[in-house]
Amino acid sequence: VGVNLPPLKDLLAAIQAAGIPVWVCGACAVARKVAEPDLIAGAVIKTMGDYIKAVAEREKCVAF
Repeated sequence: VGVNLPPLKDLLAAIQAAGIPVWVCGACAVARKVAEPDLIAGAVIKTMGDYIKAVAEREKCVAF
């Protein structure tokens, strides 16, 4: 639980309910030996190329 934030499980439930895609960094997944079957429903592993393409196609990008 972060400071002044709801529990992550609640945030994740809201994100999934809203149909917002969850992207997992491919390099991070490899380093941690995480594969697609290990992910939560709706999450996908993406490459740096996917991130660059998404940013280039949009006027705004939010990251944290």
